[in-house]
Amino acid sequence: ERGEKEEPVSDKTIAYVVLSEYHDDVEEAAFFPKVIEGAEREARRLGYRFTILHIYDEKGGRLKESIRKEAFAGLLIYAAQVSREMKEALDALEVPWILIDCFCPDVEASAVTVNNRQGIYTAVKYLYGRGHRKIGYVSSGRPLCSLIERRRSFSYAMEELGLEEEARFCVEEAGTGQKAQEYLEALWKDAGRIPTAFLVENDVMAIAVYRALKSNGFRIPEDVSVIGFDGRSICSMLEPSLTTLRVPRRLMGRLLVRLLLEKIELQNRASERVTVRLEINAELVEMESVADVHPM
Repeated sequence: ERGEKEEPVSDKTIAYVVLSEYHDDVEEAAFFPKVIEGAEREARRLGYRFTILHIYDEKGGRLKESIRKEAFAGLLIYAAQVSREMKEALDALEVPWILIDCFCPDVEASAVTVNNRQGIYTAVKYLYGRGHRKIGYVSSGRPLCSLIERRRSFSYAMEELGLEEEARFCVEEAGTGQKAQEYLEALWKDAGRIPTAFLVENDVMAIAVYRALKSNGFRIPEDVSVIGFDGRSICSMLEPSLTTLRVPRRLMGRLLVRLLLEKIELQNRASERVTVRLEINAELVEMESVADVHPM
């Protein structure tokens, strides 16, 4: 933990690397303070130093400038997406690495991720159980692995429950921040685009959804129910408080370090070099933003 006085048993360091060309993705990294806290505590408990690096890089060309293999025991990589070029650049460092909440099917890499499919299905099934049949989805359109997976998972969940996914209820590229709020306010002046419930890609986007709905005279949850994703502290501060899918972020941090150290231990055993993806389930946290409806 921070402030611990014992000396690490290794003179090497585990680095948490924010690797992205997109400045907006660093905003998304606001999801990760508790992940970082969990990872740092676990690293220090196991005798490693811990540091955070920000490297703005699309294809990995700057990695060698920033990371010397003799200085790091392993790397925890946070990136919007990982291309084959990026993977090759990471492998060339000759430092064990794993991905943080990013799964790219065409890139073979170990990772600890949120089980987005389970989380989204849980939310849609919950809304179904509360009587909702007209369910929409709000996406920023940012090219983050986890957000892309959540959007696809929504389509899967709707199909599994026999619900029609209507394009008029789904927002694919709202943007972020004030831009998103203004876009949604204009879009939702057409009441025909409002379902009985919205599932939103994350809790931060839900703030824009709240403001846009209220500015158009819609009450939450009396007129429209809303569910977020991530379980951030802001959920309890919204009016009404936001029902969300909570991710155990400190646990994610601990598991990241444990998986990385397992990879470090096995790095010289060619016969045991396998990739592993650990998925952490999200927990539905019921607050005040969902109401029952009576399906026709």
